[in-house]
Amino acid sequence: MQLKLVPGNFAGTITAYYISLRPIDIYFEFLGNLSGQFYILHTNVYT
Repeated sequence: MQLKLVPGNFAGTITAYYISLRPIDIYFEFLGNLSGQFYILHTNVYT
């Protein structure tokens, strides 16, 4: 799987996708920040 995230200054941007394997959902969120810094990754698992 490949994801294309926003390049450059992406403060205020959230890119998210999820995998649904009933009864479990797994969410991945890439949080934007100031240019030149790393993405912040949040994950959530719902059962």
